[in-house]
Amino acid sequence: GGFGDDMLFGGDGDDSVDMGQGNDRADGGAGTDLLSFGDTYIALAVNTQSGVAVGTYNDSVWNYDSSLETWVETFTTSTDNMSFSNFEIYDLSQADDTFDGNAADETIYGKAGNDTLNGGGGGDTIDGGDGDDVIYGDRSTSLHLGAMNPEGSAKTDYVYNPSFIDMPASKITVELLMKADPLVTSSKVIMSYATAGSYNEFTLFNDDSPSGSQLRLWINNASYDTGVPSSLIYDGDLHRLSFSWDGTTGEIAIYVDGTEEFRQTYAAMAGTSIAGDGFLVFGQDQDSLGGGYDPGQSFTGAMGDIRIFNGIRTAAEIALNAADVLSGDLTAVPGLVANWNYDPASGTYINALGVDLLTSSASGLSDVLAYDPGTAGDDTLSGGAGNDQIFGEDGNDVVQGGAGADAMDGGDGIDTLDYSGSTSGVTVNLESGTGIRGDATGDTFTGFENVTGSSFDDTLIGDAADNALAGTGGDDILRGLAGADDLGGGAGSDTASYVGSDDGVAIDLAAGSASGGHATGDRLGSIENLEGSTFADLLSGDVGANVLEGKGGADVL
Repeated sequence: GGFGDDMLFGGDGDDSVDMGQGNDRADGGAGTDLLSFGDTYIALAVNTQSGVAVGTYNDSVWNYDSSLETWVETFTTSTDNMSFSNFEIYDLSQADDTFDGNAADETIYGKAGNDTLNGGGGGDTIDGGDGDDVIYGDRSTSLHLGAMNPEGSAKTDYVYNPSFIDMPASKITVELLMKADPLVTSSKVIMSYATAGSYNEFTLFNDDSPSGSQLRLWINNASYDTGVPSSLIYDGDLHRLSFSWDGTTGEIAIYVDGTEEFRQTYAAMAGTSIAGDGFLVFGQDQDSLGGGYDPGQSFTGAMGDIRIFNGIRTAAEIALNAADVLSGDLTAVPGLVANWNYDPASGTYINALGVDLLTSSASGLSDVLAYDPGTAGDDTLSGGAGNDQIFGEDGNDVVQGGAGADAMDGGDGIDTLDYSGSTSGVTVNLESGTGIRGDATGDTFTGFENVTGSSFDDTLIGDAADNALAGTGGDDILRGLAGADDLGGGAGSDTASYVGSDDGVAIDLAAGSASGGHATGDRLGSIENLEGSTFADLLSGDVGANVLEGKGGADVL
């Protein structure tokens, strides 16, 4: 496209279209088409549901400085507003990109930068490239937010619980999704918790003071600056805001979209606690218990998926669930005491745990659809270099974290952790959810059933479910644990290990049979060696060169 406002039409065939700079319009037409955004942007947001992309870039301006008797270059920020349709492949920028996909099968390349890439529905292929990326395969559950206090209104909207008996006393983590009006920031209260003796018992608000707009916390009627700039969340985009307070140590931590922005310990707060059974409000400040609301302090925007935990969530837990909707048996989620989601049918917030409802001060808040991706798909997700966060969500996904300490969640479906690209051997343990060596170094993961190893010497350990462990190349050790597992050694001299079995095992490599203990239901392929249990095992080889180790027990080899 070059400079200027261009109209680009691909027509039939498999086309490559480069938007360039300017307010361009592009139509890929028929075929499998590639849309590229070049490398000039310092920030890029692409939404294939709406067919809109917004790119921000630095514009260079030269002015003559007579005092210096020279030309001086300055930069201003400019924005391109682009539209597009009928593309299947997207090549993003080298900057920090945001991508929201639709229900089609899409291929997305994040390249460099700390990208947030959401494939939406469909079977997507996503490669984050370099940088610390956050990647979602599917967001298959529609999520709604309740809109409060739009400009021009009386600004009296808020949601409340007049007697929140489950308010944590000494350790609390709050996580919520919000979409704030970027033009209304001054002293806007996000959460207010008050008791009879303390109207600012636990309050989070945006303080638009002369020293700079930032998030601030009131705890036990004392105010604490965080230094977190309001611009991180007051930009009109959807964000997950998470904050925690540990009254035993006095430590405060704040996260935006799963990334830690602030952490500090205040010694004066150590050993303090929050009073229970108070009045909880979102969207307004209480200058008296359950009242004294000031429209000038109201929150303008939308909120939803509000979670409160009795305890301090770790950075890894917050990062993994930053854009997730919690699902399954929520009573099993450690520390979760409330999870309110906006219900557009009733116009109220419903607690997924069934207690402690949030009531709206208005007859019904306006509905804001946070995301609705369509159907789930089988995705291929690659993090590349950097410390990435990857969420498979629904579908049977293949996830490759690449280098870096990655946090990965397979979600629903039969999902595979893929380390085939590692340049050295890996140790991967599905039971503990951790990895070491090679590309697995520092990795944490959950929701995976299968593992593909590298071309080197790997140790792959399953869990109690049915797992498929593929060693590919190298001399691998495969330990499926319980469940009916597929153990494929691939090339090299590979070992099926039953160390830790709860009973003796009987395995015949020549017959391809396995029974007893953790071997029950297992299928073995390209396995040369066997390790038994601490019980009485029967281990039989084949016509190849086998190493049979009985370990403990009265074994027959």
